[in-house]
Amino acid sequence: MLSKEVATQMRGRSLVWDLFPFSFKEFLDYKKVDYRKLTSKNRLIVKKSFNEYFQKGGSPEVRNVSDKIRIRKGIR
Repeated sequence: MLSKEVATQMRGRSLVWDLFPFSFKEFLDYKKVDYRKLTSKNRLIVKKSFNEYFQKGGSPEVRNVSDKIRIRKGIR
């Protein structure tokens, strides 16, 4: 069913909102990584964070889900 059809079919009020994935900057903010001052330590943390972002994606709803559950459910 399309989101427009849900409101019609349920004959009630509905709220629709879009949840977009994190950008890489938002992902770093979420993880509390300081990317403004790039010391050698921070560069390593940013690189590791990018690898995590690239592998797991930026979906906010699955950030705190364990890898075992995420892989079993087929969530990227």
